[in-house]
Amino acid sequence: MKSALPLVLLIAANGIALAQTTAAPAPKAAQLSPLTVTGIVPDLFELPGSAAVVAGEDFRARGYTNLKQIAATAPGVFVRDEDGFGNFPNISIRGVDGTRSAKVTLMEDGILTAPSPYSAPNAYYSPKSGRMAGIEFLKGSSQVMYGPHTTGGVVNFLSTPIPTEERRFFARLTAGSYGNVFNQTWLGGVAQTETGKVGALVELHTQLSDGFRRIDGVGRRSGYTLTEPMVKLSWEPTGGLRQRFELKVGQTDFDADESYAGLSEADLRAQPDRRYASSRFDHHVAEQWRTYLKWSAEPDKSLRLDSALYFNRFDRMWDKLDGITAAPGLRSNIGEALVHAPSLALLRGDRVAGNDGSFYTNKALRQHEAYGWQGAVTKRLEAGAVRHELTAGLRIHRDDAGGSNQRTTYAVDDGVIGAGTPGAVSSAGYQETVATAFFVEDAIRTGRSPSGPACATNT
Repeated sequence: MKSALPLVLLIAANGIALAQTTAAPAPKAAQLSPLTVTGIVPDLFELPGSAAVVAGEDFRARGYTNLKQIAATAPGVFVRDEDGFGNFPNISIRGVDGTRSAKVTLMEDGILTAPSPYSAPNAYYSPKSGRMAGIEFLKGSSQVMYGPHTTGGVVNFLSTPIPTEERRFFARLTAGSYGNVFNQTWLGGVAQTETGKVGALVELHTQLSDGFRRIDGVGRRSGYTLTEPMVKLSWEPTGGLRQRFELKVGQTDFDADESYAGLSEADLRAQPDRRYASSRFDHHVAEQWRTYLKWSAEPDKSLRLDSALYFNRFDRMWDKLDGITAAPGLRSNIGEALVHAPSLALLRGDRVAGNDGSFYTNKALRQHEAYGWQGAVTKRLEAGAVRHELTAGLRIHRDDAGGSNQRTTYAVDDGVIGAGTPGAVSSAGYQETVATAFFVEDAIRTGRSPSGPACATNT
């Protein structure tokens, strides 16, 4: 980010960190800028831990849209992909369990963005890197303010900011093999009115692909479609108080013929892009709404106030191959079936006499909500050659997760897959968490004047 105040304050988590570095203070921003986490690159040298920032123009110049490719430039960050497109990244920072990024705090514009970050952090969602203006990775003790996972690190996705020019337009359209199409288009700008400076941004991001895995017996591949519109509005009122309001509303529609089903070792070596006929019904659908209202103010040069209300909702349904119904001579577990010839023939849908049995899918519906308020106060103090930047922050958060499961059984007769028979719908349980978290940080600078070298200590 090229313009931000030197220290950014939102987000809260219990913890205290101590570190000492040598760096010059970051220059003050020319205007009251939106909140970010680390702010601008020089601030990285004053963090009590370590961090890395990958600017959007850097990974766009390389054509990267997959977080696995982008994160490869950040030391200590490992991303395991599942589908080859980056739709389901598993993020690990400094060796923590990366499964579903459950031990990493995911944020967008400084707001928690995992569907249920406390109740069910291992959900099937991550912001799409391709539409971002930058991505910040915080490691070590630098992320203790942001939580809730204060040991695993923070990944903060920075969405497209409202331009500072009167009007600006951006469009990027790329196409490739397997019907891959990527589009990011936005229009925005600011205008001076009698009531203050007003800004707006309208963005549309789409991705689609026919997929590269071919499903046996159906003549199609496992593709996906993704649509993400976003609107941002800002207002800096005229008057004695220097302040800024910003509203964001974004939405995601995701539809994919994705599957967990694997291949036998022999089939993997012979045709790695193959999918068995029994996985033809696997289907993933997800929708997310994300919104926030932020307020920032500087009553004077020594005091900054930040506040944010936020709400996220995420629903997904994944109907996927889950097992083989118990039958003489067959293995019910998919993993075991891959190394058992009769069970493997059933999964393949081999059309031979005697290939009879049935398999079933599980339609897993999950619904998540998360909302809350977070704020921070920063006070700058001077005592001779010692300068303090004292920040206190608080977050009050609630999230929940629930859903249902439904089994559908498909009979197989001589390898021919019949119509499905839905079973009863069962509850997947319900979880709810209400969390209050806070932090206090004091950045102490000693030495010469603000324009010269200083010793910065964050406590």
